[in-house]
Amino acid sequence: MFAQNRFQSLSEKVMMVGVTCLLEAGAELKEIATHMGWSIKHVAKVIKRHVALLPSMTDGLAEKLQRAESRTKLQIAVQISHGEI
Repeated sequence: MFAQNRFQSLSEKVMMVGVTCLLEAGAELKEIATHMGWSIKHVAKVIKRHVALLPSMTDGLAEKLQRAESRTKLQIAVQISHGEI
């Protein structure tokens, strides 16, 4: 087996910056996979190994959780009003 090259090519570095930018923009793994032509598993592996994960990526997490909770409450209210629950 050949030793793995520790240095990335310029095109690989550009790809990693692109993936980091997509993550910062709020892209989901499936969106990144589709855009890059990769599998979701490969995207996850690339992110884990190469992408700079920034604290700013979690800034909107509380808001996303609140929106999800609101949608769930609304769905339950609609189901109750229609006698589904």
